[in-house]
Amino acid sequence: MGWSGGNEIVDPVIGHLIQLVDRDHLLGSDASAILYQLVAACRGRDWDTAEEVLGRWQDVGWVVDGFRMAGMTLQCGEETSHPSTALAGVTVWSVCDRVQHHLLPHRDSFTKHEWS
Repeated sequence: MGWSGGNEIVDPVIGHLIQLVDRDHLLGSDASAILYQLVAACRGRDWDTAEEVLGRWQDVGWVVDGFRMAGMTLQCGEETSHPSTALAGVTVWSVCDRVQHHLLPHRDSFTKHEWS
């Protein structure tokens, strides 16, 4: 059984860290290091709703970095349709499973399809 209490701890801390970073009282890299420690500690207690928190703050680079240092990332999720070579031209959907905000072409490891 997982633990969802980490949300109640991590969300307010992220909110406060954002204020400090926005006011130039704290560097984003320092905030990321603090967040890493917090996320790692919560994950050690079987925090099973961490993806929800990361998803809420996915547009804040240093938050994403803090979660990434703790071993958590979100998938890109970009979708495309294309004709399948294995299924005689039948159209199939591919979903990018690379890490969100990647710089490489999109890739679906299951269908082995890459696209820009």
